[in-house]
Amino acid sequence: MEMERLITADRKVFREPKFRDTKTLTVYNNFILALLYAFDYKTIELANYCGVSHASVEHWIYGIDGRGVYPKPVSRKKLAFYFNTSEDLLFGSYATTYSKGVRKVQREQAERLRFTANNHKVIDKPLLYGLIWVYRLSTKTLAEELGVKHYMISRILYTDYEPRLNIKVRFEELFDIPHRVLFMKDFRAGGAHQK
Repeated sequence: MEMERLITADRKVFREPKFRDTKTLTVYNNFILALLYAFDYKTIELANYCGVSHASVEHWIYGIDGRGVYPKPVSRKKLAFYFNTSEDLLFGSYATTYSKGVRKVQREQAERLRFTANNHKVIDKPLLYGLIWVYRLSTKTLAEELGVKHYMISRILYTDYEPRLNIKVRFEELFDIPHRVLFMKDFRAGGAHQK
């Protein structure tokens, strides 16, 4: 009986999704959600690091009652350190804007997508990788939209390969985010605990 209860409890924990379905929710801070996904971190881990409640982190990402919520200055500093970036980047207009180009691609994307956790050890461009998940884009559709081969998207995301400027500009136009931000490599998760 005890063993059966433990197995059932383990199954419940295992089946719980790490992230909410972004298709049914408004995401107010795309960058925080994208980086959490890219590094495969839970919102509860970020809450513990910042010393706030899990609900607070959820509010920073998804907002409350249709409005975005910004963390207090102390928490903003912790978040910037946690992801090894600046507060301006993490809470600037690019982090909270939903691209019209991406909306168009989403409408044209026919297949239903199923997202899984990151099974790659190293993601070279975590923000770009995470935004592809936040916007629910398939890499195949993305490659077609950008006019590149499908393998090129994987090469860009998982290796230190730097595409030519014209390809970076296509990414920039699609996401409405400067390519220098999309292709940043210095992000990390875990603050001082991560090397």
